[in-house]
Amino acid sequence: MINNKKILCVIPARKNSKGLKNKNIIKINNKPLIYFPIKSAKKSKYIDRIVFSSDSLKYIKLAKKFGLKFDFIRPKKLGHDNTPTFKVLEHSIKFFKKKNYFYDIILCLEPTSPFTTSKDIDNALEVFIKKKALSLVSVTESNKYSIDFQFNKKNGFLSAIKKTNNHKRRQEIKNNFILDGSIYISNINTFLKSKGFISNRTLGYLMPKWKTFEIDDNLDYLIAKFLYKMSDYEKKIY
Repeated sequence: MINNKKILCVIPARKNSKGLKNKNIIKINNKPLIYFPIKSAKKSKYIDRIVFSSDSLKYIKLAKKFGLKFDFIRPKKLGHDNTPTFKVLEHSIKFFKKKNYFYDIILCLEPTSPFTTSKDIDNALEVFIKKKALSLVSVTESNKYSIDFQFNKKNGFLSAIKKTNNHKRRQEIKNNFILDGSIYISNINTFLKSKGFISNRTLGYLMPKWKTFEIDDNLDYLIAKFLYKMSDYEKKIY
């Protein structure tokens, strides 16, 4: 809990990923990817409940091994490639609401972004509360040619870049940001209304570039294993 607001953390991890087979349980330093967000979330000072949302009993058993309680098996209809993350998180919110457990803030951590520490999570939550934002997403700086899904920041809040700017040269693109996939936070009511984490008061929380590495294919995986060794990450997670 932070500022008298209860926090629900959801870690989504479906089976049968296409880009990299079973990517949510591939191993870095002999630990499956789901280990990292679980351990970071458990160490957070503020998270009230951690939910592991998966359609795989194998994944759920691993999550229990790392200290999580069993809540549910994700419905098959929410286990497809094109299932929006919003639907997965909405399912968790409604599941607990039916059991008379109510939360104020939802936080999503993806196993494919394994370098997020408990300190990153708690700092992001503190900024979210201090700035009285409706939502917060972690971002990294971008100087890419394409501007799809890129944002400007003003007073810490994000605004989408208009497509009329895409004629600029790479050297001219400054102060642009893209979502990095590490941390997603929102007031639950705002999340349900917006059907996602982008609202009219969304903070961009800047993460160090090396932490913004998402694992989507085998090359990403090889680079992530190298970054893990170089970062001494295991000491920073606790």
